[in-house]
Parts: sequence; structure tokens; C-alpha cells
Amino acid sequence: MKAFASGKDFDREMNKIKKIMDEKGFILESDHILAYSMQYDEVKDDVIEWLYDHGYNGDLRVEGAYHEGAVYGLYDSTRITLEDMREELKKEAERQR
Repeated sequence: MKAFASGKDFDREMNKIKKIMDEKGFILESDHILAYSMQYDEVKDDVIEWLYDHGYNGDLRVEGAYHEGAVYGLYDSTRITLEDMREELKKEAERQR
């Protein structure tokens, strides 16, 4: 772990993220606050490492966009295309206005 100390609190939050990823294949800032922090390599690395260590299978990638403000998300490219993720980020930016 680079950005977080492992522990019950981190595991609880990561279990929420894993559930969302299992359900829809991507996570946005409105799904979980850590999605915004995916812009930081240390956070991204910790989250992805935890997901893989806890049984997530897929090709995890981070995408960000700027639509009158920056938005970030994590997605599984085996379940959602880059184009679809960019559309989800655009919708997220509109929700945040």
C-alpha cells in the first residue's frame, strides 16, 4: 500500500467499491468519494491492487475528463468501452454542476 494503511476502514470502503465494480463495471465520483482520487497514482495503485487481491478479474483503467470541472472514474475495459466511460464521465460532470 502506498497511499493507505491497510485496515478495517479501508477494507470496508474497498468492499463497497468492489460491489459497484462487480455490478456495473465502473465507478464514478457519485458512487464513491475515492473515485475522484483515482487521479493520484498512489491511490489508483492501492485501489487496483486491493481489487485484484480480493478476486476482481478484469482490465482496470482510470479515465478522467474535464467538462467545466475535472471528473474521474475507474472502469473495467472488458465490460465498458473507453467511449462509454467518457460518456459516463460527461454525465457525471453534468450531475455535479
